Amino acid sequence: MGFHGLAGAVYQITLWIARFAFLNILWVIFTLIGLIICGAFPATVAAYHVSRQWVQGKSISIFSEYLSEYKKCFIHANILGWSTAPVFLTVLLALRLAVISQSQYSSIFVMIFSFLFLIISIYIIFLLPVYTHYNVKLGDVYKYAFYLSLSFPHYAIIMLLAWGGVLLGLMYSGFVIFFFASITVYIFMYGSHKAFVMLKRKQELVIER
Repeated sequence: MGFHGLAGAVYQITLWIARFAFLNILWVIFTLIGLIICGAFPATVAAYHVSRQWVQGKSISIFSEYLSEYKKCFIHANILGWSTAPVFLTVLLALRLAVISQSQYSSIFVMIFSFLFLIISIYIIFLLPVYTHYNVKLGDVYKYAFYLSLSFPHYAIIMLLAWGGVLLGLMYSGFVIFFFASITVYIFMYGSHKAFVMLKRKQELVIER
């Protein structure tokens, strides 16, 4: 028998807390199983897969879905992750060096690398959700993510702001260690899914014309 009113609201809140906590635990465990270096990206993609099911309102077995996707995406997830992470880290390091530099041109370099960092961040935000959502070749994942980055940068910025706000709240409350990965993935998957839906509507309008 279902719960209604206040009891129903409390039940839903506790249910989602348990879901996010369990997904976060799975992410940590499977990242470690892959010895971190090989496990982080498949663990993250598997978390995106589970979050996508939630965003679409599907009722799933979290562990079964997670394990299945982890094994399925292991190689591709590592290719996607390790092909983009060095670029991201290089730009981040360059930005850091520009900030602490005493050069007369440091402010110019800060602006340049800040812009590049924002662009790459927007691209990466869409990359893994695209892989999770679309059934396309690996090479096309990069193209789709690039197109979405150009078409919906405001979606990514809103996601970043929402993620920053939630992260601050988790850090302030002391619960960040229990929900960091799962909440991060859910926010980016939720926002990306909105962009996917909007893109599909635009494509349908073009076809109707």
